[in-house]
Amino acid sequence: MIPGFNITDLRINFKIEKSLVGYPNLGNIKIYNLSESSRNNIEAKGLKLQLFAGYEDVSVPLLFTGDIINVVHLKTGPDWISEVFAADGVNILSTATINKTLPAGMDTAQIYNELVSQMKGITKGATEGLKNFLSGKRSLLRELQLSGNIKDWLDKLAMDCGFEYSVNDEVIETTPSGYPLSDVPPVVINQKTGMIGSPERTEIGINVSHLLLPELKLARTIRVESISAKLNVGNLFYRKIPPIRNKGIYRIDKLIHTGDTHDNPWTTQISARVF
Repeated sequence: MIPGFNITDLRINFKIEKSLVGYPNLGNIKIYNLSESSRNNIEAKGLKLQLFAGYEDVSVPLLFTGDIINVVHLKTGPDWISEVFAADGVNILSTATINKTLPAGMDTAQIYNELVSQMKGITKGATEGLKNFLSGKRSLLRELQLSGNIKDWLDKLAMDCGFEYSVNDEVIETTPSGYPLSDVPPVVINQKTGMIGSPERTEIGINVSHLLLPELKLARTIRVESISAKLNVGNLFYRKIPPIRNKGIYRIDKLIHTGDTHDNPWTTQISARVF
């Protein structure tokens, strides 16, 4: 869905990449055979895109929200393909600034809340990453002048205080560094639920392919249950390999959702880590 457009009956191909690793979530969406007027209209500046995807027997969840960065129209055979490139919260994160003096005595959570409140269009979500500082034991000894890009200040605060943050569908969340959020139970992943092939063990965790799982969120957990696992670690002459576990609970670090309304299957690629 794009403001002014509700596209449900045309062919749509999508690839959504979500990651905790320091860059915005990305959406690459191809829409087939928009009218000429619609092709012109979606090139307007400042538009946002929402993609809903799921299964017919349940309510269709929001899979991605992002700012439209570029639109490219290509004529391929009989089809016009409009390729949309979008990023989650990128306009706000890249442009939001602050110029404010904070008094002595403010703790980490208060500083974080002040920064987030200045990012119009971003909603504060889970704050488990701040739990070690909510007691107020860490506080400003003197007043602090906050001036400049808010993302730079968030990066500094996260590095100094040992938490991670990410923006997902315009909601900002913090997690304890290297650990998951605990607001929902682990999602079970096995052959019966729709796992494709065997999980792949990596140096830090596991990679799993599954039929589309739109409900998965970054920094939450999965419980993998498999009768076997593969190994993806190089230089085995020079390093000790990690235990090859085909079962366990892992934190989700990266998701890649792909699908096509005129093709199957729809899949989710999961990269998750041991914690």
